[in-house]
This record gives sequence, structure tokens and C-alpha cells, in this order.
Amino acid sequence: MSAFQQTWSLLKEFRFDSGFPDILMQGAYAPKTDTAYANLASHVSDFKRPAEWDRDGVSYPVFRDDEELMERVMRILSHENMHQALHPPYTDDLWNEVSMFGLNVDEEEKARLQTKIDNDWQRFQEYGAWNGTMGITDEEKWRMLRLYGIYPKGGEP
Repeated sequence: MSAFQQTWSLLKEFRFDSGFPDILMQGAYAPKTDTAYANLASHVSDFKRPAEWDRDGVSYPVFRDDEELMERVMRILSHENMHQALHPPYTDDLWNEVSMFGLNVDEEEKARLQTKIDNDWQRFQEYGAWNGTMGITDEEKWRMLRLYGIYPKGGEP
């Protein structure tokens, strides 16, 4: 393996997506390139801290280098890699079961059903990804799943 290939194998898991709304995302899975990554430009991940010499504490942020940061990056990458594992082509059989192939209904009904399937697919993705994310507590997991309308069995709505 060349030096470039070794370097790229590490760096491809990190991006610097600084536009809106990307700055609000801690990481993502890009299906077109089949790559899971952490977004180092994220404003919600607390990747940076003010530089010691920065007078206002905001103008010149620098990347943190502590153990907590490494754990946070590993959590983000494990979550996004779970999305990758749950995405076609790795789940083609499941996707074919829930897709609209061969369904004989009018276009309006097909669109309504496809919207429901897409919503359910997103919920399935998040449920699987949050259950497979390393280093989070059950409380953190359910807090995130509630954002997608997923609640614990017998739990609060």
C-alpha cells in the first residue's frame, strides 16, 4: 500500500463541511461514495476549544486533543458506520421487501405509500444506528430516538 493510500484510508473518515446545514451535523454516511465520516467543521460536536491566546475565546478556535474528543469522534464514526452497514447494497433483501416493486396502484396512492416507506426506512436506519453506537448510555440512545418518533416499549409517547 502506497503512502497516499495509507493516508487516504485514515483521512476519508473526516471532512470539513462548513456550509449550512452541514455545520449542524456531527457526521454522515454518504451513500454515493459509500463513506461514513465525522464532520470536523461541526458546530454541535465540540471538536474545538478557544486558543489560550485568543482574547475573546471565539475568534481563533483550535482542535481539542483530549481523551473526550477521541471518544466523541469514535462514537460519531461508529454511528455513521452503522448507517453504512444498514444501507443498500448491504441490505438489498430488506429494501426489496419494503419497496414498491410490482405494486399495482395509482400514482397518488403509490406516492403516499412511498412516503411512508421512506419515513419508516429512516426510522429503521436511526434505530439500528443508535443501537449499534459505541459508548452511549440507554438514556442517550432513547433521547436521540425520540427525535424520530421512536419510543421504548411501554415507555412514554
